[in-house]
Amino acid sequence: MRIREIVFTDFRAFRGERRISFVDEVTGEIRPVSVLAGSNGSGKTTIMDAIEALLGFVLEPDSPNRLVEEAFETGLIHLEVELSPAEGPNGQRTLMDDPPLRTLHIAVGRRNLAPSSPERSWPNLYCRLVQRGVQGQPFVRKSPLAERLRKAVSAMHQGQADLYGGFIYFPHDRRLGASKGGPIEPPPAARQWRFRFSETDRWQGSLEQLWVWQNYLDLEQGKADHPNLAPFVTTVEAVLGASRGIAIQEGRVLVPTGWRDELGNPAQVRLDQLPSGEQQVLLLFGELARRRRAGAVIGIDEVENSLHPTLQRLVIWNLHRIAREWNAQVIVATHSLEVINSVRGGAFINLDFPEDRFNLPAPANDEGAA
Repeated sequence: MRIREIVFTDFRAFRGERRISFVDEVTGEIRPVSVLAGSNGSGKTTIMDAIEALLGFVLEPDSPNRLVEEAFETGLIHLEVELSPAEGPNGQRTLMDDPPLRTLHIAVGRRNLAPSSPERSWPNLYCRLVQRGVQGQPFVRKSPLAERLRKAVSAMHQGQADLYGGFIYFPHDRRLGASKGGPIEPPPAARQWRFRFSETDRWQGSLEQLWVWQNYLDLEQGKADHPNLAPFVTTVEAVLGASRGIAIQEGRVLVPTGWRDELGNPAQVRLDQLPSGEQQVLLLFGELARRRRAGAVIGIDEVENSLHPTLQRLVIWNLHRIAREWNAQVIVATHSLEVINSVRGGAFINLDFPEDRFNLPAPANDEGAA
């Protein structure tokens, strides 16, 4: 799955029509990594939330997200989604294979803001457009392609097909919860085609429970190279740095710190005791490793949260790697120049309009002098 573009008309900060395209103008291909940047209120979070909401509307049309209901009242949102053959990691093909490539158009909002002939402008249309007047019947279209997607996702959730595609979303207000520990037992299955991270202090389902369980399997099988645990922690350890290997002791996860204890040995702390930036790294890459699947769209709002500039560069480098290895699409939103400078050309999408609104006068010669 890929997001080609999203278009807003008179919705929140987007006055008139505003088109946000994730397609490279030179190659015509969807960019693997895109960076949304802009001032507060420019619409970065709205874009992420709208992608999640419109995908959810196709899967659960009778329970629309609040953002979708807001669009019915105030504006129009149109999402163009590219669906492609779903080659699972074990080689089994899924229900989305034939035809090999189709584009699904999803639209919600006011009918008077849409094209005069929506189906001609937007083939394979799944929409609900509210007519003028409270009593007017909505304009509804239900593309067979959307029904096929719904059935494919249902098969994935039931374990009848490998997870493929979907949206993995990390909102800006993410934080690693502090758990008190718990029993060593298998964590609940994580078969979610559409995932939104939310903070929890529960042991069940936490990253720590998952890692403790995988370590238990390695011990039970006598595997010193930790083949069960390693896939879930390798990226986290690489970003944290050398000699920061994750350890499991007495049913809890411990991480070496950058300082030493009274005996001169590196101190070890629990996950929630790590510096805030390292907690963000652990949260992002730990959850991504747990939810790894080909063809996913990964959305991260305010990717620079609590991160030192060096960590910001490491995080973006690893997101580029994940996009390449997973055949995934990564969309991040940021205020950080470090993140903006990590991509080239059209991969940087500036949401500020006009673009020079924050140009500041040059400081006087004596300003900022030591």
